[in-house]
Amino acid sequence: HPVICGQRSFGGLEALVHGVDLTLSGPLQIGSNAIYDIQNGPAGATALGSMSLFPDYFDLSPFGVDEPYLLSPVATFVAGIFNLNGSGAASWTVPLPNDPGFVGVQVYAQALTVNGQAFDSSRAIEMRICP
Repeated sequence: HPVICGQRSFGGLEALVHGVDLTLSGPLQIGSNAIYDIQNGPAGATALGSMSLFPDYFDLSPFGVDEPYLLSPVATFVAGIFNLNGSGAASWTVPLPNDPGFVGVQVYAQALTVNGQAFDSSRAIEMRICP
């Protein structure tokens, strides 16, 4: 049967907790590029683009951060550390392997920002790679 592919976003338990926007564009097909765009972050802040093979809900409040981390901490890798521009934006590109074995693979992403002592996060995005 056909593979379901594409993207969906999901957030924490409180709808307004995520002040940073993360979007995903591109055909999301093997052999193409997936482009993640961070928007509405604090101008000049540092952003961490994180990715994982699994979603999760990790409460960061014990660490003084009032934001949930929506990816599995044990399966997370850092896609990049970025300086947000004057509009609070940055992006990163993920080349998708041109290998049919990757069709249907799910990858999750979330952006976290740090501006002095202020932390913020985006909703997470699930990408399922298309044929």
